[in-house]
Amino acid sequence: MKALDVYRAILRELDKHGSPTFTIKDFNHFINSAVDEYISNNYDQFDITAKDLMDLEPLYVLDAELTFTNGQASLPSDVRFPTTLVITQTLSRQEGPYAKNESVVSVAKRLRSNQRKLNNAFKTAALHYPRYVIANNKVVLSTVNYVSVSSGMFDYIKNPDTIYLADEGADYDQEENNTTIQFSDRIMKEIWKLCRRIFIENIENGNRYQSQIIEERLRKE
Repeated sequence: MKALDVYRAILRELDKHGSPTFTIKDFNHFINSAVDEYISNNYDQFDITAKDLMDLEPLYVLDAELTFTNGQASLPSDVRFPTTLVITQTLSRQEGPYAKNESVVSVAKRLRSNQRKLNNAFKTAALHYPRYVIANNKVVLSTVNYVSVSSGMFDYIKNPDTIYLADEGADYDQEENNTTIQFSDRIMKEIWKLCRRIFIENIENGNRYQSQIIEERLRKE
């Protein structure tokens, strides 16, 4: 499916509702807003269901390697949402059944930015329960002081490609004028209906949609 196909589909949807003219400029703005909202709606901070992963499969990156220095690693530049971080911790002393220099593989739990300073035993890092936060485009680990971490494997949802359609008269056989959609036809049907809804809401009340976006972002902080 190409951008032009989606534009035509949204025009058909809008005709059913007697909506105002939907220009190509409108399309380029609102379809990418719809993709953005679709991703946010399908992402759960604490759990990703099988359906969510299938729907976001084109954006799901597996096993990106992070290199840690002093407990910090730079995020990949295309990260939208983190999902899983697996780290290898090397012990500097014997601890329980583990010998000195032995490695322990653990899944690190992400703390939200407003949780990292809470004095809560359930949020405190332990050998098998390392924690991390994301700050200043870095993954910042919190674990016990007798381990070192040099690398980790990071799964995440990446930023989507921008959908773009050039003005009428352009050569739509050229990719730069009529981009290929990275989502399946099934997913795009959901997205273009969402795009139609966003456009109508903006026409009816331009402030309402912006307020919803701000509230959604604050809720995820």
